Amino acid sequence: MHTYGKRLEVIIVFCLTALSIIFTAELTHAGEPSLPTATIHGSALDEMSGMTNASGAGQYWGHSDSGYAAQIHRFNDLGVVLQSVQLDGATNRDFEAITRDARGRMYMADIGDNGRTREGYQIYQFSADIPAGASAVTTVRIDFRYEDNRPRNG
Repeated sequence: MHTYGKRLEVIIVFCLTALSIIFTAELTHAGEPSLPTATIHGSALDEMSGMTNASGAGQYWGHSDSGYAAQIHRFNDLGVVLQSVQLDGATNRDFEAITRDARGRMYMADIGDNGRTREGYQIYQFSADIPAGASAVTTVRIDFRYEDNRPRNG
């Protein structure tokens, strides 16, 4: 597949993830039963900006917004942080979303632009198969811009 096709595939995955989050939020606000919640213990995820399922039952990966290290944190459904993993090769300029695909890869979207000043954005791809004792994972950086080159969000 050409580089353009790979990037398009990644962008589509993030769009679908964002839509599912919006849809869930709309259901919750519409008076539907809320999803189970937990308090995250410790300061690793003080400002959690995104989360996705981890391999273990009742476990999740989460990440913090801008101002925090380029890390993901595995936590359980009781909110206990089980593991912190550095994303080698990544910079958390403004992480906004994380997702995984059926091929065993995870993607971190560094797409935040509250100041509406960014000209380019990054998606970091890495293996979803992270051993319990691992403290770092290597990332592949995918750079992209919007066709109209205008900044987003903010």
